[in-house]
This record gives sequence, structure tokens and C-alpha cells, in this order.
Amino acid sequence: MSPRHFSRLFADTFDSTPARYVERLRLERACVLLTSGTLAIDRIAATIGFASADAFRRAFRTRYGASPNDYRERFGH
Repeated sequence: MSPRHFSRLFADTFDSTPARYVERLRLERACVLLTSGTLAIDRIAATIGFASADAFRRAFRTRYGASPNDYRERFGH
């Protein structure tokens, strides 16, 4: 299967590009880590596969409209 064909089938099946789908999964995992523990933001970013804590913070704010720290304060234990 060619990469182009895969991308089309993936988008038809999941209503998302492969990259956006992976980012969504990573950010969902980040929410779990933010609310269930005390890991530092940079450690969470590395754990879920972001190249840097800054890239993680930008993606998180774009998706959830809040910083990871704000999310942790609001929904954490």
C-alpha cells in the first residue's frame, strides 16, 4: 500500500490525518498523567513522545485551551 493510499484510507476511517490522530492519542495520555501524578511537564512531554516541553505545551493549549499546569490544577487530585 502506498503512503498516499494509506493516508486516504486512514482519513476515511478515522476522520483525521495519521499525524493528528497520533497527537490526539498523546495528548489524551498526557491528561491522564497530569491528573494522576506529579511528573514534571518536561518529563510528561518526553514520556508521550514530544520533542520538547515547549512543543507539548503549544499542542496542549491548542487542543484544550489551557496550559498543562492549568489543566493539572483544575482536574488533578
